[in-house]
Amino acid sequence: MIAKPASQDGERLCPNKTEAVVWEEVCQLRYSNENFFGRLDVRGNIPKFNVKNVSEPERYKSVVKKILSNLIKAAAFDPSTEMYATGNVSFTDTDTLHALVQCTRDLSAHDCNTCLETAIADISSCCYFSRGARLLSRSCYLRYELYAFYEGVTEPAATDENRATGKGNQRKIWIIIILSIVLVCLILLVALACAVYCIRTRKGSRKREAQVNIQVQSNNSRDHNRTDFRDQHAWQLWNEGNAWELMDPLLTDTTDHDEFLRYFQIGLLCVQDDTFDRPTMSSAVVMEKANGFEMH
Repeated sequence: MIAKPASQDGERLCPNKTEAVVWEEVCQLRYSNENFFGRLDVRGNIPKFNVKNVSEPERYKSVVKKILSNLIKAAAFDPSTEMYATGNVSFTDTDTLHALVQCTRDLSAHDCNTCLETAIADISSCCYFSRGARLLSRSCYLRYELYAFYEGVTEPAATDENRATGKGNQRKIWIIIILSIVLVCLILLVALACAVYCIRTRKGSRKREAQVNIQVQSNNSRDHNRTDFRDQHAWQLWNEGNAWELMDPLLTDTTDHDEFLRYFQIGLLCVQDDTFDRPTMSSAVVMEKANGFEMH
């Protein structure tokens, strides 16, 4: 009774043909005007795949290949299996992979193994990303799915719960995408702010350098007596704690009082009456760097 629909389909689909192979869900029918018993035939293998894909195809491919390889050894080389083997293995917490391999019983163990290994190669090259697949061959049959198809179980339909879960997954994906975009924008803004700050700091340093050079040149043009007067007026303001009164108005926006006083002290050290008390140029540079001042 099982083969009757297959024979009817063969007559309908292949009228007046001398050879035909019909694959049904639970059986296979083949006829030919040539003797094919005991002969391996892998011509025209037909791979077919489930239209649904898996989320981790490379890992799934590895799991599929491992269970199929084990089943092939059992079907081909264990006489008690009569060239038919099924098995299952967990893929995720909720998904179990079910697989089936079978050869026509007229084949030798070696030919059965060759037929099924060829089937694995054909499936791997076309369908490893799919949730399920089958290989239709004249001499063997191979199939795997994420449900127990060989026990009469059909693929679960999309229930309302499944649809809700799908929407939930899509929502999670969109949330991840949006958060990723926001994070990238924040990183770019921070990077831009840092770049602007560095540019302004560099410009400020150059401006201070130019202003200091101008002040030095101006001081050098004054006569020695006036320089002495200014020095005395400065060493006095320093002692009184009012040295910041000598700050040039041009430096007010770019230098705070504490920073100015540090540089002021270095300047006073450099104009001491006794040249042996004055710091060397290298010492002055070290003190400037310690206070965060760099020459560009």
